[in-house]
Amino acid sequence: MNGQSLKLFWRRTAQRKSHFFINLFGLSVAIAATTLIFLWVNHETSFDRHFSNADQIYRVYPEISVNGKDFSNAMAPPPLMRVLSRDFPEVMASTRIWSYPNKLVSYEQAGHETKAFNEKRLYQADSTFFDLFNIRMLQGDARKALTVPFKMVITEETAIRYFGEAVYRSGKALGKSLSITFFGKKYDCEVTGITENVPANSHFHYDLILSNVTDPWCNSNVWVDNTYYTYVLLRPGSDPKALEAKLPSLIRTHLNPQLQVNFGVSYDALRKRGEYWDYKLQPLTDIHLGSNFARELEPNGNRNNVTLLMAVAFFMLLIACINYTNLTMAGAIERSREVGVRKVLGSTVGQLRAQFFTESALMSGLALVLATLLIVLLLNPFTEMLGASLPTNPLREGTTWLLLGGIFGLVTLLGGAYPAYYLSTFTTTLALKGKVSPRSGTVSFQGVLVTAQFAISITLAICALVVYRQLDLLRSQSAGFQKDNVIMVADPSVKLRDQSEVFIQELSRFPGISSASVCSDYPGSGSYSFPIAARRKGESADQLLYNFTAGYDFLKTFSINLLEGRDFAKTFDDASPKRVILNETAVRMLGLKTPIHAQIVTKNLNVLKLEEQTYEVIGVVKDFNFESLHKAILPMAIFLDQNGSYVSIRVKPGNPDQHLAAIRQVWEKRLPGVPFEYSFLDSQLDTLYKTERSLSQVLAILTGLTILVAAVGLFGLTLLMVQRRTKEIGIRKVIGASLADVLLTLNRDYIRWMGAAFLIACPMAWFAMNRWLQHFAYQATIPWWLFAATGLLALGIALLTASFQTIRAALQNPVNSLRNE
Repeated sequence: MNGQSLKLFWRRTAQRKSHFFINLFGLSVAIAATTLIFLWVNHETSFDRHFSNADQIYRVYPEISVNGKDFSNAMAPPPLMRVLSRDFPEVMASTRIWSYPNKLVSYEQAGHETKAFNEKRLYQADSTFFDLFNIRMLQGDARKALTVPFKMVITEETAIRYFGEAVYRSGKALGKSLSITFFGKKYDCEVTGITENVPANSHFHYDLILSNVTDPWCNSNVWVDNTYYTYVLLRPGSDPKALEAKLPSLIRTHLNPQLQVNFGVSYDALRKRGEYWDYKLQPLTDIHLGSNFARELEPNGNRNNVTLLMAVAFFMLLIACINYTNLTMAGAIERSREVGVRKVLGSTVGQLRAQFFTESALMSGLALVLATLLIVLLLNPFTEMLGASLPTNPLREGTTWLLLGGIFGLVTLLGGAYPAYYLSTFTTTLALKGKVSPRSGTVSFQGVLVTAQFAISITLAICALVVYRQLDLLRSQSAGFQKDNVIMVADPSVKLRDQSEVFIQELSRFPGISSASVCSDYPGSGSYSFPIAARRKGESADQLLYNFTAGYDFLKTFSINLLEGRDFAKTFDDASPKRVILNETAVRMLGLKTPIHAQIVTKNLNVLKLEEQTYEVIGVVKDFNFESLHKAILPMAIFLDQNGSYVSIRVKPGNPDQHLAAIRQVWEKRLPGVPFEYSFLDSQLDTLYKTERSLSQVLAILTGLTILVAAVGLFGLTLLMVQRRTKEIGIRKVIGASLADVLLTLNRDYIRWMGAAFLIACPMAWFAMNRWLQHFAYQATIPWWLFAATGLLALGIALLTASFQTIRAALQNPVNSLRNE
């Protein structure tokens, strides 16, 4: 690059300000959007890679299918870790995690106010936890911190929250005790370690870890109860597929006897009838984007969403480059004399092409500067929209500059390659005479580029509409219960216990409260209790049923549709709690022709000494979604129990603050000092579709920007075309052509290009969205009119953009355009 090149670039910029700003706008917006998307993609694909040996760590999970229902989940049986470490030399280390969704933890110090929190990130883990996950220990010994019962490790943030920063900094937090309440009873646990906070890009985050040996269940030998997240670290060079192939032998030795006792079927018989109960290895680095099991430690991402937004970002950048290429080629005739003069003065083809690549690099550089400013301005809104933890200042990250450098090179290459080839091949004589005209191949290539632009735009528009329809379906589809006006009050340590009936009675005195019920889990939470074995009395084959417990008036509180029988009621069930309510799927699975008063036999799977319980079916409810509409409804049994982790309260519409004040008043009276924690059910359920909502918003914005960039590029292309064909328009008007004739003549190419773009876009969009929708158990339809409406809208935008300039030219006095002829 030299001073002469810069002078020529700025001179042409001053002469063609409109084209310069069109290119600058398109490229800078595209670079900014692409960079933001790729920063998010980098974050999503980086999960768990910060752990050393991340590529050698695997989660072991059960893959289960019984009676046509998928019971696979993220948790494995308690003894699996011990057997893997003992019998398989490929396993170098292993650990287990158990997560409490909510527990009351307090710090009580004489003479000071008690600090109490409902902790939602309380784990139990084996002492080998830090052998696999090298989270830095700030205070304490990682090898010894979890080896003894009632010891715990907490994060730096948690230590400051309970003990204060001064105590933590002085090292005096170690040795202090926190009290954890389990079913109304407090247990003091000594802090033996403090770690750094878990990085944001991890598939799990804890605040406190209790030693696993505190819980006797860690020594359980029950194989049919999946209660632990189990991880293994394989030795270098070990093949996970080879290890996975050995696991059926483990199943036949350890799991098979319990399958026969619990379900009356062997592992091999299960396989013969097309069902399975296997163990699989999932790479640690695949969990965040590749796993969506029941009972995940945290909600994970979605690889399809990452792929979709990556494609959108790339295509948006491609459209901006197409604009630059098209506008450069369209203005080529005006530069023909310059090319001729430079050739006469001795410039080689290589030098000419270098000049055009230099111009492309200068344009890309200016766009990069403006894009950087846009990134700084838009980073926070973008981060909030996607709910991601991106770097607060990405311009300090080396990966950001590497990404920007790559985009700069790509834009320079894509934007300058064809113009450099095309402009440098002009014949010197014709170029000097200014008689260069567009070659048919060039016009065709411009048509291909415009077609590609709008094919991409139509595809993205269809995808955005389908995503919106799916989100609308998720929001509007009946979940089988009424989510509005229900307040969930958390009682994670079951402190109410024997007071629950009195608590609910006191609530009922307030006129704004319609009903209330205790429950262990609630519809929409997705927090299933572990499956139980169940069968119709008199049958020998057991089935798997998910289950939870609830108190009186549960169905009334959630407005769940009762098809047969009745709800739990104190009048009938107080003395005889052996009653159960089933959903439709459970009734079909158990083969109950007349379910009311039928008896079913159940067995809890978390004990070696099986005790059968007989229950009378008193009600059948319409199927309702216990988790999001991503997943199909599973067989469900509801058992009566007045103790639970939640109190669900249905209130009358309006005055939410008044309702909350009344509930808080009763809570503080019955449970002084216990945190009052509540949520509105409808808001809670809305978080289940946060990913789809964020995707819909981002995709809509990117689609709008893509169409805008394409339309602005088409506007610039039309402007050049009209300027080149001004005399033609004047001649047509002189010989009697009407405005409609002129418009049709000038826009005929655009109509053909848009038709081709529509035909290309439809199958692309259908394929992409059909694949994306496979993620959901309930899928929105993709009607034909959505494709037609999007195509017509794109055609309208293109014709409106193109016609603005052609109408202006057609309305001019033809004398003005022909006076120099």
